[in-house]
Amino acid sequence: MQDTREACSREKERTMKRMTIEELPGWIPPKHYDLLVRTIAGQPDGVNHFNVGFGRMEKKGRCDPHVHDDMEQLFIVLKGAMMMKVGKEEFLLKPGQAVLVYRGEVHSNWNVSGTEETEYLTVTG
Repeated sequence: MQDTREACSREKERTMKRMTIEELPGWIPPKHYDLLVRTIAGQPDGVNHFNVGFGRMEKKGRCDPHVHDDMEQLFIVLKGAMMMKVGKEEFLLKPGQAVLVYRGEVHSNWNVSGTEETEYLTVTG
């Protein structure tokens, strides 16, 4: 019973987290080029089942084809335009559009807006 009380006490100590996305540290995932991702929520925050990232892809931004064997990934375009390739299918994503890539699916994406950056969210879990 003691362990349960301690776990509940630790849970109660956590509170919501406010942030300014531009102030979060950025990182470049492997096999990704001319883009920066800022993790909004993930393991460092005590979130164990998913990650949320804000990506900003430069005009020439892209990533090589890759696969996630242990997680799904949702892309939501906020600004600009992004081409996605999932398996053999290629399609355009504009603001307000999204794609869910299932674990094991080979995928890649690149900026096609031409004159501006593409901004998007990823939810991975």
